[in-house]
Amino acid sequence: MNRTVQAFTGLSKEPIEIEASKIAEGHFRHLAESLPQIVWTAEPDGVLDYISPQMARYTGISEDHPEYLNWAPLIHPEDLDRVNENWQKSLETGRVHEQEFRIRSESGCYSWFIGRAVPFRGAEGKIVKWYGTTTNIDHLRRAAEEKDRFIAILGHELRNPLSAISNSFQALSSGALEEREVKKTFSVLGRQISHLTRLVEDTLDVSRLSSGNFKLLKERLELNQIAIDCVRDFQSRGVKAGTQVSLKTASERIWVDGDAVRISQCLSNLLNNAVKFTPKEAAIEVRLGVDPTGGTAFIEVEDNGVGLGAEEIGSVFEAFHQGACADQLSKDGLGLGLTVVREITSLHGGSVGARSNGLGKGAVFTIRFPVAEAPEKHQEEETIEVEKKETAKILLIEDDEDVATTLKLLLQACGHEVEVAPDAGSAFIQLDAQLPDIIFCDLSLSGHLEGWDIASRIREKISSEQLPYLVALSGHAQSAHIRKSLEVGFKEHLAKPASLAQLQSAVSKALGA
Repeated sequence: MNRTVQAFTGLSKEPIEIEASKIAEGHFRHLAESLPQIVWTAEPDGVLDYISPQMARYTGISEDHPEYLNWAPLIHPEDLDRVNENWQKSLETGRVHEQEFRIRSESGCYSWFIGRAVPFRGAEGKIVKWYGTTTNIDHLRRAAEEKDRFIAILGHELRNPLSAISNSFQALSSGALEEREVKKTFSVLGRQISHLTRLVEDTLDVSRLSSGNFKLLKERLELNQIAIDCVRDFQSRGVKAGTQVSLKTASERIWVDGDAVRISQCLSNLLNNAVKFTPKEAAIEVRLGVDPTGGTAFIEVEDNGVGLGAEEIGSVFEAFHQGACADQLSKDGLGLGLTVVREITSLHGGSVGARSNGLGKGAVFTIRFPVAEAPEKHQEEETIEVEKKETAKILLIEDDEDVATTLKLLLQACGHEVEVAPDAGSAFIQLDAQLPDIIFCDLSLSGHLEGWDIASRIREKISSEQLPYLVALSGHAQSAHIRKSLEVGFKEHLAKPASLAQLQSAVSKALGA
C-alpha cells in the first residue's frame, strides 16, 4: 500500500514528535475527546498520528490495539480508492480536504461520515500539521434520501388525480358529451377530488405527527357505534365493484377514551388499504371485541388480498412501504396511511399489528385501544321542540375569487342565501346592513386584518344574543391555528376543502342555536 493510503488510514505507527508543549497538547486532547465528532491529526505528508476515542466507541477497536490507527479495512471498499485520491490531492495542493464516505461500525454495518481536514502552517508558510474531524452524517443522508423519495412519490401520485380532473374538465367544457357521459365524468371528478384530498391529508398528518403538533380531542366513546358509522360511510362513498364489507360488532358495548374522528380515520385507512391490495373482488370483514387478558378493545380488518410475506410484517407500517406484490396492482396513495394508523393508535395508548398466512392469502390488521369504564347514566333533560329554519342567511368572507364563487354556488344549491365579502371592510359593511345566521371566514385575507381579527371585532360590535355562528374556514389547520380560532370566538374551525356534510352540519348548528 502506498504512503498516501498509509497516511489517511493510519497504517504508519512511527512515533511523531509534536512541536507543541505538553500543556497545549493536553488542552487539545481534552477538547478533541469532548466533541461528538471523531477528531484526528496528521503529519504534513498525511500520516495520521492521533485519533480520538470516539473512533474506538464506534468501531469497537480499542485505542491500545496495534491496528487502531488502521482505517483502511473500516472504509467501505467502494469508497477507499476515492478517499485515497482526494486525500492525495489535498496533500499536494494544501487545500482544505472534505469528502463523504462510509465506515464500518462494531456491528458490521456501514454509516456515512463526512471527513474534513485543514492544514496548519508554520512561520515560513509550510504545512506543519493537519487537523481533521470525521462526523457521522448517516441520519442526514437517509433523511435526504427519504425526502427525495417522498417528493418523487408525491409528484407521481398527484399527477394521476390531476390528470383525471384536467381531462374531465376539458371533456365537460367541450359540450359534446351525452347525458350519460356527463354523469360518468362527474363521478370521476368526485372520486379523484376525494383521492387528492386524502393524499394531502395523509401528508399533513404525517408532518403533524413527526413534529409533535398532532393533538387528540378525547372523549368517552362507544367503539361499536364508531365502527358502524365508519363502515356505512365507507360503503356510501362507493368502493371497487364486487367489494363486500361485513361488520361483526361485539355483543356488548365497548367504551374507550379517544378522538372519534381519528379512530374513524384509522379504520377508514385500514379499509382503504384492504381494497387497494385486493386484485379482484374484495371480501373484507371488520370484527370488534375485547381481549379479557389484556384489557384492550380491538378492531380487526381482514381481507382476501395479496397478503404479506414474513419479512414484511415488521415494516408494513413504515412510511412509503409497498408490499412485495405492489407491482402487480394498480394502487394509489403515498404509503402513509398505515404509518398514520400506527401513530394515532400510539397516541391513544394503543397499538396496531398485522398478520398473514403468506403471499396471496390475505391479511389481518388489528388496532387496539385501552378499555374505559362505561359513562355514568344521566337523566335526560326534557327538551322543547322548536321550529328550525331550513334556509340560512350566510356571509362568506373569502378573498380567493374561485373559492368564493364555487362555495357560494354550492351553498345556494342547498337553498341558502349567500353573500360574499372579499375583505374585512366589505364584511363589516354587509354586517351593518344585515346580520347573517352564520359566517364562514377565511383566515388569511388581503388587507391588514386576518380572519382572527375579524372574529374578535365582530364579537366586540355585536351582542351575544345577535351574534352569528362563526366558523373559520381555512387552509391553516395545525393545532395552534385551531386553538387560536376557538380562543378568538370561532365556534368551529374547518380545514379547506370542507365537505358539504361539514358545511351543512355547521349551518344546522347555526339555525338550531
